[in-house]
Amino acid sequence: MYKGQEQPSGSKYSKSPSPYRENENNNSIVDDEQQINQILRTLKSRYLNLDNLISDKEEEKQQIIDDVSILNKRLMALEKSIQKKKIQYEKYDKTLKDAESAFMKITDSTKSLLQIVKTNMGEIQRKSK
Repeated sequence: MYKGQEQPSGSKYSKSPSPYRENENNNSIVDDEQQINQILRTLKSRYLNLDNLISDKEEEKQQIIDDVSILNKRLMALEKSIQKKKIQYEKYDKTLKDAESAFMKITDSTKSLLQIVKTNMGEIQRKSK
């Protein structure tokens, strides 16, 4: 600057603020507040969405826990039923084996008896001739 020249109002060398800059600062502050509010609304929306998702997942988790409990009870009932049926199966198996063994003895005895009767019949017929 030259000596004796007056500085224009609002220049960077001026000591008094220009009304243009105040308006610019006010607009900047309003814009910043709007951006902050928008960001806060976005964050709040995301927060609420996550809260809903967490709630849904917790309900799903509880439903799965309930389902697993029901399935475990069914599994235990099935295991008990299978165990009873296996015991019954083993009893039937033993009874069948015993009956088959006895039947084989009877069959063998019948064959032996039949052979003895045939032999005796043959001898009686030869003697009577």
